[in-house]
Amino acid sequence: IRPGETTIAEVLRENGYRTALIGKWHLGHGEPGFSANQHGFDYQYGSEGGCVDYFTEKYGNMPDWARDRKQIEGNGYSTDLITGDAVRYLNEQKAKKPFFLFLSYTAPHYGKGWDEKEKKFTNILQAKPEDRARFPHIKDTNRLEYAGMVAAMDDGVGRVLETLKKQKLDKNTLVLFVSDNGADPRYGGSNKPFRGQKADLFEGGIRIPGLMRWPGKIKPGTVTQQPASTLDFFPTFCALAGIKNSRAMDGVDISPLIFDGKKVDHDLFWQLPKYKAFRRGDWKYVQIPKEEMLFNLNNDPIESK
Repeated sequence: IRPGETTIAEVLRENGYRTALIGKWHLGHGEPGFSANQHGFDYQYGSEGGCVDYFTEKYGNMPDWARDRKQIEGNGYSTDLITGDAVRYLNEQKAKKPFFLFLSYTAPHYGKGWDEKEKKFTNILQAKPEDRARFPHIKDTNRLEYAGMVAAMDDGVGRVLETLKKQKLDKNTLVLFVSDNGADPRYGGSNKPFRGQKADLFEGGIRIPGLMRWPGKIKPGTVTQQPASTLDFFPTFCALAGIKNSRAMDGVDISPLIFDGKKVDHDLFWQLPKYKAFRRGDWKYVQIPKEEMLFNLNNDPIESK
């Protein structure tokens, strides 16, 4: 993350919010100057790399578990450690003091193991034995491991929601649950029926579910097919917090969509080293090496024609 960039945590902290990053940060890989504490977060706990061994909290053979920039021992299953710290943090919050918690689970990303014999990093799926045992019907070993990892995270989310309710914070807290990209079939994930996967720009790589919960504000069971981007969260949070933000934003305020179901028109653009994609309404343009494609996602969401 470049020094001059402004994060949503910085803006919220400037406006009276307590801010915390619990879980995966994945910016700077632990190098000085890149930590969450230096980009708007009062508190940080978890890993600074892209993934860790779920049982040792190491990136292969290197320590990667920290609290406020100080390396610590994890001593547990990383998903459960992240949940436990989030519950502890929420138990400390008071109704009159606003807070922003970025709870970033590493699950169900593969863990980063270490092959001592070959002296190299390995990518491994790591569920707890008791979580694997919950899915005896799954015969594929990768899918079984993946399911166990998701189950542990799912339990954790349940504990977080229960803590918000116990602390009487749930009715004044917007909760968002979202992934960052499509799944990688090599490591137990599936994007069916959509085309593509993680690291490309077909729908399987970028179309992810998003869930929002705010009792009394968002009607339960509401569903929308309106596309939005995680870039929209920054301006939306500012609008909900009553913060006038003069910074140029890539996203737009989608609160009219969330609370009133009103359509929010805006173009979406993605770029990777070898790929580009652009969406306006139902139309999506995709550029890959030596080929260009145009799809109507309303008629053809699986991008077959």
